[in-house]
Amino acid sequence: PLLPFSIGVGVGAIVSGIQSNIHGRKPALIIGIIIQIISGLFLAVRTSFGWLCFFRMLYGMGFGSTLSVSTIIATEGLNMRFRGKGLLIINAFN
Repeated sequence: PLLPFSIGVGVGAIVSGIQSNIHGRKPALIIGIIIQIISGLFLAVRTSFGWLCFFRMLYGMGFGSTLSVSTIIATEGLNMRFRGKGLLIINAFN
């Protein structure tokens, strides 16, 4: 199901953006990766459609977290002159 995943991506991106400003980028990225791994494992052994939707939303939260934080980390290392082109290249592969 696409809707739970999309909701999870939105929530994960917002929450991880706030948390990465407070606690740092690395912890937010690691937590997002851990959420993706755990929810991916539970998706493999789900028993009902309800659990599928729940773990897809959880996986989306992890995906949104890693997507937003990794983009922030990548663009912070770029020179201001090349930041626009860098974002274009980074988002072309996401």
